[in-house]
Amino acid sequence: MAVGKEMKRYIASDFHNGNDVADYDRVMAFLDLVDDDADEFLILGDWEELLFSNMTILTEVEPYSSVTEKVKEIAHQPPDDILPSTTVQESGPCQKRHFRHL
Repeated sequence: MAVGKEMKRYIASDFHNGNDVADYDRVMAFLDLVDDDADEFLILGDWEELLFSNMTILTEVEPYSSVTEKVKEIAHQPPDDILPSTTVQESGPCQKRHFRHL
């Protein structure tokens, strides 16, 4: 990130993959925007619910699997900084592609 450049931070709150009323075209459009434009992507809320979800559905059944895969792709782009929910990042220079789960 260039010195003096403002960081673009995108935030998803209560990001429920697998919700029957979710608008998956809109979710994927948001994730595409994050992928193309974000310096940092934060997921807030109930992402932990995925731990109790049927992972076969979330990884193999459309449209859930596309959302799961897209979030994984974004998270694994270098640099791959995954910070646990109790970690607070100090202010300062940031590299592109921080993935934080708070």
